[in-house]
Amino acid sequence: MKHLPALGIKFLIHSIVILSILSMFEPATLTNLIWMSLLVTGLSYMIGDLFILPRFGNAVATIADFVLISAAIWGFTMTLLGVSSWGAALSSGLAISLAEIFLHAFMIERVLKPDVKEGKVIPFPIQEKMQTEFAEENQTYHRNQDKDQENKD
Repeated sequence: MKHLPALGIKFLIHSIVILSILSMFEPATLTNLIWMSLLVTGLSYMIGDLFILPRFGNAVATIADFVLISAAIWGFTMTLLGVSSWGAALSSGLAISLAEIFLHAFMIERVLKPDVKEGKVIPFPIQEKMQTEFAEENQTYHRNQDKDQENKD
């Protein structure tokens, strides 16, 4: 459930950029552009946000998203529209990658953060912070004193 808001925001960003930029460059139908938005969103979410972002951080994930989104948009324009346009693919990839910087910050803070509910998890205390109980004995027994006393008697 925590992935749905991130996927919704990501799809919204991708569809706005793809619908605005690719409609200027290419003669495409609305259905093709929405399918392209869905496919690019799913692909970049699985690879860029769930695999690369937690392991390598925001900067590497943004660069990887730029390369992945540009290549995917170019491939989908070749497949769905039959036209090759690197200009449309690179400009769409750049615009989406700039928005992805903020989406990655949201992902790190809200989605990829471990789910710990307050009051439910009691962490094990660190050993340096543990205390040992010390007590003094009321009556001490010394072997040497007792033997000396027995020898005197």
